[in-house]
Amino acid sequence: MLNTFNDYLTLFIEILGQVDVYKQINTHVQVFDIEQSKACIPWTDDRVQDLDLFIYYGYNVRKPDDDETHFRVACRTKIVTRGRIHRKWELIDPYHLYQKMGSHGFCQMFAHFIANNDVDDFADISKANDLSNLKEIFTTNTFVCLQKTLRLIKTNDRTYNLMSDVFEEIKHNEIERKDFGIHKKTNFGDFINKLSLFELDDIQSYIDGLYT
Repeated sequence: MLNTFNDYLTLFIEILGQVDVYKQINTHVQVFDIEQSKACIPWTDDRVQDLDLFIYYGYNVRKPDDDETHFRVACRTKIVTRGRIHRKWELIDPYHLYQKMGSHGFCQMFAHFIANNDVDDFADISKANDLSNLKEIFTTNTFVCLQKTLRLIKTNDRTYNLMSDVFEEIKHNEIERKDFGIHKKTNFGDFINKLSLFELDDIQSYIDGLYT
């Protein structure tokens, strides 16, 4: 049954990761799947030639059933050198800024907020003084990302309804329902309301668990 923050986060990320849902969330920034061999040079993909900013995740063409994804942002910036303008691509990885490396989930939402320049309330992990402080930053960033994501969903009816539909699809699939621990009578509104009740201490326990 759904119980811990990790249980709820796992299901939440599953829903957020659906292509239609994530593209609806990112109406102002395009999202692409990039073959893993080009993950470090995603701007070489023919589909992004006219863009200066996009979100992407890598996929392994040799393992099409591998659902492990990590979202990053590619940004082309203008650099002026001795009066000449150059453009340079930069890769922005949530793991290098705000998120615990190797943790599952939320990289797509960190990538969303990075791409939309909505990161003022995140703390940069490079500012950590020691391991304890680093864990505190990861905890706060995860909590803030959760709250920002919930606000985004609750204020966008189309996104909310798309996610509700995905939730119902999962719930009506007996195998998936059992895997995620969803009660038959639970609806998406109940799920979101419960997710909203998790506090900083719950997130801290989740982050601490990633170190054991």
